[in-house]
Amino acid sequence: MTVGTVATAGAVGRTGGRVLHNRPMTQAFRHVALFGKPRAEGIREPLLAIARIIESTGARVLFDLATAESVGLDDVERHTVHAIGKHADVAIVLGGDGTMLGIARELAPFRVPLIGINHGRLGFMTDLALDQMAETLPAMLGGRYETDHRFVLDAEVRRGGDVVHHAVALNDVVVSRGVAGGMVEYTARVDGVNMYNQRADGVIIATPTGSTAYALSADGPILYPSVGGLLLVPVAPQTLSNRPIVLPDSVVVEIEITDVRDASAHFDMQSYAHLVPGDIVRARAASISSRCCTRSATTSSRRCARNCTGASCRANRTRAPDFRLSRRACWFRYRSAISSSSRLSSWSSHPASRC
Repeated sequence: MTVGTVATAGAVGRTGGRVLHNRPMTQAFRHVALFGKPRAEGIREPLLAIARIIESTGARVLFDLATAESVGLDDVERHTVHAIGKHADVAIVLGGDGTMLGIARELAPFRVPLIGINHGRLGFMTDLALDQMAETLPAMLGGRYETDHRFVLDAEVRRGGDVVHHAVALNDVVVSRGVAGGMVEYTARVDGVNMYNQRADGVIIATPTGSTAYALSADGPILYPSVGGLLLVPVAPQTLSNRPIVLPDSVVVEIEITDVRDASAHFDMQSYAHLVPGDIVRARAASISSRCCTRSATTSSRRCARNCTGASCRANRTRAPDFRLSRRACWFRYRSAISSSSRLSSWSSHPASRC
């Protein structure tokens, strides 16, 4: 999600793929909910500062009950998540990406938009900085923003034909090895057709929004937020030729556990299901999407560029790495890969290697 981003569930239009373009909006928000990162240090004063900004626009502030209790705000208007879902026009989340994902999942059934203000580490989704909110929030709450759509994953775990777990994920669905530590053996299917059988540490099904999360660490590509595609990324696969693949967002992806070893499924790394042999993790694009509103149509481009160059450390207020250093590191990595490949070829051609 981008600088000054708002996200909400909305209808998804299909025209072969998804048409996800920025559109200017003018509707102002009059009832604003306020959430904070649980048990975060130093969050009380920023929350009160945001509340004052909201009130200065003439909007009504609705504090999340759990947030108000955790920071000792007894003299404010407090509401449960269910009540906020019914009455709020927008919700502001002060925290990190994990906080944003959790609140998004709770408010998704109510189609309440979210504005993320970074109080965490990376800030891929909540990268509106605290020092920007005084300038940015009044304009956004007044209706000056642009909007596009991000789809979410509708996922389930099926056991013997029955659904034993269901979840929605904005970032990714991850099948990984369990506490035993051995590799997971699974079969990957797309629209009912077997793609491959694999042994790996895990496999990731990611959205374009989630392409900058776990999938990126597993050498998956970065997808532009408006691309109508899914990522299927193996984690440390045993087969060297098995690489990440981009699929159209119209497919149904299934991961079936075929080994007796312990495995688990995680949905945005916040919802969890234990897996046994024969279980099938099924994921597809949901019939709802996430509406993202930004101050500028170029914000998504800047975010993609920032992620590609490693400049996401802005969340920690540090300077982005020098591009020349990144290029030099890539060159050494390339030379190392060539050298390793040459050694592997030499080893495989040796008679002893075929014993």
